[in-house]
Amino acid sequence: MEYLQGMTTVALYARVSTKDKGQSTENQLPELRRFAQAYGYTVYREYVEHESGGTGKRSEFQALFADAHLRRFDLEAIQIGSYTR
Repeated sequence: MEYLQGMTTVALYARVSTKDKGQSTENQLPELRRFAQAYGYTVYREYVEHESGGTGKRSEFQALFADAHLRRFDLEAIQIGSYTR
């Protein structure tokens, strides 16, 4: 991932729909943390939600975008466990 060199601060985003039975943020976050550690990234913040992704009006999702707009981190890491749509 040469193109990511120089980017050192990341935001981690984990979300599980309340309808989702097979995933949890508790099993997503360790993988995201390992990713950050493997590349030597500093984690700015972990954004965690347990609600449906039907709209963008989720509090942590909005906080993630607000912090990105303020350039509080260089890269966002999201683990996608399954596609339902």
